[in-house]
Amino acid sequence: MYLKILITLNLFLLLLNPLQAQDSKKYREEKTKVLQFFQDSILTNSNYFIFSKGNTIRIRNYLSNSNLFLGVSLYSLNSAYENATIHSVFSENELNTILSKMTKDTLREKIGFKFNNYIQMVSGDSCLKISKPIFEKNFNYCYLSYGWFNSDKTSIDGSSLFLFKKNGKWTFVKKVGDIKSW
Repeated sequence: MYLKILITLNLFLLLLNPLQAQDSKKYREEKTKVLQFFQDSILTNSNYFIFSKGNTIRIRNYLSNSNLFLGVSLYSLNSAYENATIHSVFSENELNTILSKMTKDTLREKIGFKFNNYIQMVSGDSCLKISKPIFEKNFNYCYLSYGWFNSDKTSIDGSSLFLFKKNGKWTFVKKVGDIKSW
């Protein structure tokens, strides 16, 4: 009897595993695209970062949401949709889920992306820290946050961004929060 239950349970898990692998694969693919967008459109944009050509950018060698979505609220998530009906897609329940992912997901995750050679991956605290991307609606919407942190782990500056995938490419919609010297 127990053997039949174990066999049935194992078969069920084997059938379920490819579905989880697909979601995981899709997440890794979209995470790579979002980090590519971040590198090409945010890090190189003087509105966000001002670097001399010879400078090296130091980025923490893992992603984590801890302290990176401070100041983001349901109000600020809703304000991303003002006068932009194409992005008015989340219900209050979905917004609560997004906010929960921002504030309660504190696990670290490997970056899984190779940045340009002027970017150095570091394990210290004096660096740029990037959150895990939070995807919604079948990977068509994304929240991403970043912050500059100094050696005593306090933030100097940062932003939380709302992104939308248009024609297969990630685009910036609006800032939904700022981290300023806390």
